[in-house]
This record gives sequence, structure tokens and C-alpha cells, in this order.
Amino acid sequence: LHTHFGGYAATVAYLSRLMGGPTYSVTLHAFDIFRETVNRELLRRIIARSAFCVTVSKFTAAYLRDKVGADTEKVRVLYNGIPLERFPFSESPRDEGAILSVGRLIEKKGFLHLVRACATLVAQGRTIRCEIVGEGPQKDELKAEIKRLGLKNIVHLVGAWPQERVAQALSRASVFALPCVEAKDGNMDALPTVLLEAMAAGCPCVSTRLSGIPEIIVDRQTGLLVPPEDDAALSTAITDMLDHPEMSARFSRAGRARVEEVFDVRTNVGTLSGWLAA
Repeated sequence: LHTHFGGYAATVAYLSRLMGGPTYSVTLHAFDIFRETVNRELLRRIIARSAFCVTVSKFTAAYLRDKVGADTEKVRVLYNGIPLERFPFSESPRDEGAILSVGRLIEKKGFLHLVRACATLVAQGRTIRCEIVGEGPQKDELKAEIKRLGLKNIVHLVGAWPQERVAQALSRASVFALPCVEAKDGNMDALPTVLLEAMAAGCPCVSTRLSGIPEIIVDRQTGLLVPPEDDAALSTAITDMLDHPEMSARFSRAGRARVEEVFDVRTNVGTLSGWLAA
């Protein structure tokens, strides 16, 4: 058996194995690792009894070793991949001042900090338009913050879009910003897939030095990274992207090359297939 996430399915596989059932492996992602509610002792046992455990970043592998006490010989790192053909690289002229972000409207995505960074940019006299794509429980809080900061005509919560429309938007935006943070319950993104999609499409990326994100974006080479929850640093990084098109274009090309090299789903699924067949 191979299960995803260290929740009910992995627990059933573990218990089945204890009763003489089939061998199993498991892929661990983020909320099943980081949240305070995770039963770390059970997770440690699930990993110990598995044939192997896949995790999606070097950061999560270290976390499993240091915080969960996982058997390091069982843990293997395999990055998530994306279908590159769905996000064709584009070097066409981009919409001036267009900032894009995509994700579920929840605390760990850091959208409140993006809204506040936009307020700083407007205060500096910049003409921008920010679209945040997605739905989620933080929507009302974000609406209230947009209203409080007088950004009704600047920051737009546009709802969920199909992947094709997201890809089109990534081909036009000047900056993709995803200022991830650690949520109050300890949850955080391990390896945000949307950053891979943005880089594949050639959209210059700004994100935070958190979890596995520096394994996606190499700071000052394939994009810009700032400290989590630092609104001033975030607004400065976005400004740098908007004001230096040659730098942004360099990041775009390098970002696409990195995704092709490290995050191609065909290659990464092939690796997992080989492990399962061994």
C-alpha cells in the first residue's frame, strides 16, 4: 500500500501491517507534520513500520528527524512535481503593476501581509493592482483589512479560478507574491506548489524564508525571499521586482530552468514508481 498524509489512511495501513497485512509506504506533506494536534508518537511509529516514508522537502525531513524522532533511514525526500506543459513559459510583456497571488484563504498563506504591503506601495504613490485567487475561511478578515486600509479598488479577492485561468494570469502578472507564515497552530506550507507553477510560467516570484520555500526559490537567483511576517521587507521586494525589469527577466528564465531540472512531475513520479517497485 502507498498512502498520502499521515492521517487515517496511514494509520489503517500501520495497524493492518501490525496484524500481518501488506507492507506500506507513506508520503507526508505539511499539516500532517507541523500542526500542534499531530500525534507525534503515532507518526513516529507509522514511519518506523513503513517500508519507507516520502517527504516533500529537506526541511520536512529534518523536522521529522528532530521533532518527531523519525528513523532517518526510512525517510526519503522527493519533491512534488508539476506538469510543465500546463504552465508554458512566457517572456511576453507583462501587465505593469500587476501583482498576483493564489491559494486557500487561510492564515499560513500570509495574505494579510500581502494586503498590508500593498498599502505601503500605494502610500508611496505606486499604481498597482493585486488579485488574490482562492476561497477560504479567512475571506471576511481579508475583506475587513482591505476596507480598513482603503484598498477596495487596489486589492481584489477574485474567488477560485480553474487551473487554465490561473496559468493565463501567471503569464501576464509582473510579480507573484506568496508571503507564507507559520500559523498559530504550527501549520505551514512545506513546498507550495503554486510557486512551482508561477516559476514555470516565468512569473517573477517573491516569497518567504520558511520551511521548504528556499528549496524552490534560490534567493537573488530565481526570485526574492523575505522574512515571514515582515510587511516592510515584502513591499520592498515587490518594489524591486517592479522597478528592475532586467532582474525580473533574469529570475524568470532561471526559475523556469530550476523547475525543469528539479520539479518535473514526470521525473519525480518515475522516481517514486521505482521505489514502489523495488
